[in-house]
Amino acid sequence: MIIEERKEKILTILHKHKFMKLADLEAITRTSLSTLRRDLQDLETAGKVKRLRGGVQLLESLQTEPSMQQKQVVHSGSKQRIGKAAADLVQGGETIFLDAGTTTAEVIPYLIDKNPGITVVTNSVHHAARLSDLMIPTIIIGGPIKQTTDATIGVTAVEQIQHLAFDISFLGTNGIDAAHGLTTPDLEEAAIKSVVIKQTRCPYVLADASKFGSVAFVQTAALQDVTIITNQLADEYIALRETTEIIEVDKG
Repeated sequence: MIIEERKEKILTILHKHKFMKLADLEAITRTSLSTLRRDLQDLETAGKVKRLRGGVQLLESLQTEPSMQQKQVVHSGSKQRIGKAAADLVQGGETIFLDAGTTTAEVIPYLIDKNPGITVVTNSVHHAARLSDLMIPTIIIGGPIKQTTDATIGVTAVEQIQHLAFDISFLGTNGIDAAHGLTTPDLEEAAIKSVVIKQTRCPYVLADASKFGSVAFVQTAALQDVTIITNQLADEYIALRETTEIIEVDKG
C-alpha cells in the first residue's frame, strides 16, 4: 500500500470511529508501527489528527480551516485523479469557474489541452498565477484575500460573480452530509461558493472520500444543486446517489 493510500485509509477509519488505538490501526492498515507513526506525524502536521498516548484521534472543528500547505500533505494521489476527471468534462470555448483549494488546483495542469478557447475565472491568487504561467486566459475575482486559502472573499467578490455566468464550475468543500448538504468553515467563502453555483450551468464539487460524513460550520448548497466528483464512495454513503449524481474516478 502506497503512502497516500495508507493515509486515506487512516482518515477514513478515524472519520468513522473518531479515536483508534495504535495497535488496532497497525492491524487494519497491515503496516509496521514505525511506518504508522510516520504517517500519523504527517497527518498531525496537516492538522487532521492528534496523537495521544497509545492512540490517535480525529481533529474536528466546525470553523477550523487548514492552510493550503497542510491540505497538500494528504490525499494528493486522489486529488490528482479527481482533477483529471474534472478537466475531461471541459469543452473548448467554455467559461470555467475554478474555486480556491488543493483539489481544484489539480484541474489546472489538464486544462492545457483545452486551450485555446477556454477562459478560467478564479477567486484563488494561487490558481491565477499558475494559470497565467500556462498561458491560459484567466480572470481573477477581486476582494480581500483569506490568508489560509489564498482565496478572495467578501462583498466585492460576491458582487463581481453575480454579474458573470459560467458554463462549468469546479468547487471544493469541507463536508458532504445527507442532512447538512455541502458545508465549509467560513461564512464568506460559503457566500462565494453559493453564488457561483447559482451562476453556473453545470456546477461540480470535487471532494476526496474523507469529506463524506463531515460537517463544517456553514452550508454552501444542497446536494441536489451539484454533481460530485470523488475518488471512491464508501458503501455507507451509497444512499446519497438518490439525492445527487456522484462520479467515482477510482471505480473499477
